[in-house]
Amino acid sequence: MKSFFCAWITCVLGFAPIVAASFPPDLEKLEKHITAISEDITNSVVHIKVEGSLNNKKFSSMGSGFVVAKDGTILTNHHVIDNNLRVLVKFNNDPREYDAKVLGSDDSTDVAVLQVDAKEAKNLRPVTLGKSKDAQVGQWVLAVGNPYGLDRTVSFGIISAKGRNMPQAPVLNDFLQTDAFIAPGSSGGPLLNMHGEVIGINSRGGSGLGFTIPIETALEVKDKLLKNGGIKRGWIGVQLQPMEFELRKQLKLSDTNGVMISQVLRTSDFYGRLKPLDIVMKVNGEPVSVVESKDLQPLIRKLSDLPIGKEIRLEVLRGTKTQEVRGIVRERPPLEGKKWQSVLGFVAMEITEPIADRLQFDKTQGVYISHIEAGSAAQQAGLTTGDIILFAESKPVFSIDDTKNIFLVDRPQYLMQILRGRTYYYILLKK
Repeated sequence: MKSFFCAWITCVLGFAPIVAASFPPDLEKLEKHITAISEDITNSVVHIKVEGSLNNKKFSSMGSGFVVAKDGTILTNHHVIDNNLRVLVKFNNDPREYDAKVLGSDDSTDVAVLQVDAKEAKNLRPVTLGKSKDAQVGQWVLAVGNPYGLDRTVSFGIISAKGRNMPQAPVLNDFLQTDAFIAPGSSGGPLLNMHGEVIGINSRGGSGLGFTIPIETALEVKDKLLKNGGIKRGWIGVQLQPMEFELRKQLKLSDTNGVMISQVLRTSDFYGRLKPLDIVMKVNGEPVSVVESKDLQPLIRKLSDLPIGKEIRLEVLRGTKTQEVRGIVRERPPLEGKKWQSVLGFVAMEITEPIADRLQFDKTQGVYISHIEAGSAAQQAGLTTGDIILFAESKPVFSIDDTKNIFLVDRPQYLMQILRGRTYYYILLKK
C-alpha cells in the first residue's frame, strides 16, 4: 500500500523520486585520504591539563600538544602551560594521566617543551615532521587538537597567508595563517599538510582565522631550550615599521629598500644616535628591505639572533644623507615584569625597561599599579592605574617580593607613598 501511495504521488504531482547524488571518484579519494591522515595522527596528539596559580589564585586550563620523540618529548604552546604548578598529559585511548616535566618554555615564540616518562607512557608515536617553508598559500591543511582528552578534533582548511605578524601578540614569529578552525583547547596541537607531515604548532585562533608557528621555528627553539635551559636574545631597542608605498611617496623615496625607525627606546644603546623617521638601509653591511608587515618579523627575528655584547653597524638614511651608526647589542629585556594581585583590589607589576619606555617612566625600580578593581579598597583610597609605589609602611618598595612582604602582613591600614606623573602623594589604604 505504501509503495502504491508513493507511486501515486509521483504520478499525480509530477515529483521525481529523490536519488542520492553520485560522489565524484576524486572527491571520494580525497575524503578517504583526509580520514586516513586524521586517524594516523590520533595517537601522536595529546591532551594537556594544567593546574596553575596566577595572582595567588588557583586555576585549571587545558590545551593540546604532540609527541616529537620516542623519549616522551612533546611540543606545545608557552601560553598553554604558563604559570603552571603541575602539568598532566593524557594520550588517546589511555585512561591514565601522566605527569609532564616542563623542559623549557619561551614566551617570545610561544613554544614550550614537555617530557613524560617513556617507560610509563608506552607506545609513544612521534609525528612525521615536514617543512613550513615549502608550504604554499592555498594549500590544504588539517588543524588537529585534543581539547577534552577524549579524542582528536580535526578541522580542514587552507593556508591563507604566510609570514603574518600579530601586533596584539608580542611574539617573535612569522605565523602561518589558516582558515582551519582552531577550537578552544586545541592550541598547541599540530597543523598538517596533505602528506600527513606536521608543518607547525597551532597557536591562536578566532574570528575564522588561525595562526600557526612554523615548525622550523619550534624545532630551533626546542633545541636551544634543551641545550641551554633558556634563550637569550639580542635587542637594539628600536621600533621598526615597513616602508609602505604611501610612506615612501611622502618621503620622496624611489626604491623599496630600508625599514623605518618609529621609536628609539631610552634604554637602547642607540638612544640619542638614532631618531624617528631614520631609515635603516643596511645591517652589518647587508641590505634591508621591509615593504609589507610580513617582511618585518623575519628582520626582527634576525636582529634577535645577533650576539649580545657585540657591536652592530647600521647604515642609516636621514633626510638625504647616509651615515653609519654603531651601537652595542643588548640582551632583550622581559616583555612584562612579575605581577601580584592584592586582596585590597590592586594589581602590582614590576617595572621592566620596556614598560618604563612604553609608559614614559623615569624609574625602572619599584612597582606600578597595572589594574584597580572597581569598588575595592584600593579604588576608595584613591589609587589609580599607573601609580608607582615607592614606600609602604616606611619601607622602600623595589620589587614584587617587597610588595608582598608588606601587604601580606595583616594591618587595618597601610600608609603608602606613590609617584603619579611627576607628583608625589601619600595615600592611606584601609582594609
